[in-house]
Amino acid sequence: MRNLVTIQTIKSLDPIPEKDRIVLAKFENVDWQVIVDKSYTVGETVVYCEYDTVLPPMPQFEFLRNRCWNSKWNGFRITNMKMAGVYSQGIVFHISEVLINSAHPSYAYKDGNDVTELIGAVKYDPESLVEQSQTQQKEYGPIMRRLLKIKFIRNLLYSKKKSNSWPTWISKTDETRVQVLSYVYDNMKGVQVYVTEKVDGQSATYAVRKKRFYVCSRNLVQPTPKMIHGKYQTSSNFWFTATKYQIEKKLKIASKKWKSDLYIQGEQIGPGIQGNKYKLTDIQFRLFNVYSLKDKRYFDFDELFAFSRETEIPMVPFIEVKIFDWQNVDELLEYSKGVSILDSPVHPLREGIVIRSCISKPPMDKMSNMTSFKVINPDFDLKYSKSSE
Repeated sequence: MRNLVTIQTIKSLDPIPEKDRIVLAKFENVDWQVIVDKSYTVGETVVYCEYDTVLPPMPQFEFLRNRCWNSKWNGFRITNMKMAGVYSQGIVFHISEVLINSAHPSYAYKDGNDVTELIGAVKYDPESLVEQSQTQQKEYGPIMRRLLKIKFIRNLLYSKKKSNSWPTWISKTDETRVQVLSYVYDNMKGVQVYVTEKVDGQSATYAVRKKRFYVCSRNLVQPTPKMIHGKYQTSSNFWFTATKYQIEKKLKIASKKWKSDLYIQGEQIGPGIQGNKYKLTDIQFRLFNVYSLKDKRYFDFDELFAFSRETEIPMVPFIEVKIFDWQNVDELLEYSKGVSILDSPVHPLREGIVIRSCISKPPMDKMSNMTSFKVINPDFDLKYSKSSE
């Protein structure tokens, strides 16, 4: 789970040109930056909330209502913003302003600690709402909802593991943001990496394991639909993609060649997905991962491109191979900017980039599942954050 709200120590408070009442706060152990007022001091331990955090409807957050209230999420959504040419990536509070409950343990105030659950914050995640709507069971009345709070009743009704639960042998597609990986500039210096575009779509995973075919959204296995006259009867984008690209057949053939069951991961884009920013006329799939279950590793750069070429499953847009030589987060954020190079009718701002080691390596500290991370284009966030309300 992403640490949305953490304790951080202010490293510096830099002046903002032509602004007398505000400064730019930067932190000791993460590379986020936030505009704050002058009541903060260098060395102060504060509560930092990343953007795309939804804060609960509590009195201490009420001042955010006019600018940040999101009725769909019943909370205050924190967004990226820009003022006087400076990006502000979240919001900061004095500890006394938000951690006011004496029941909070003392360890909660130590630098780097995650206090997301203590505050009751959640991630702003429209894709999860779509998944929830697909799996909702019948609505219960008020009496039954109260009974479901009792563990015994809940276990009795839901004793069996849901068939759509995420397979434990598949890693989820959740790249870590570079801002929490301050060590990469030293640890990855001189490493050969490849850079791809992060397209704005819908995560999808397809797997073959012990001859069974799995179709997954980002967090759930999608139920197998009925088949009539050789065609699946479903409106699911995930099964549409599986059929369009003949993924089950191609995975089984590829598994024989590589002598291992495989799963692939990628992004679906097109009509009905994230506003279809690319103006595509049909659902398309772009590959970014192939994983060997036998060898317990992701395909390296050469293998991934060979798989894409042989299966004719297209990859996410490829930018370049280079030696990692970025010095800091500012250089990476600048590099992430630009327009999409996806083969599409229009070329909107690209969502960002993903950087991966050319040779498959285990993840470094805080990375999700391999030596890789994402850099979100700050201009993309600014343009589309309000349109996704």
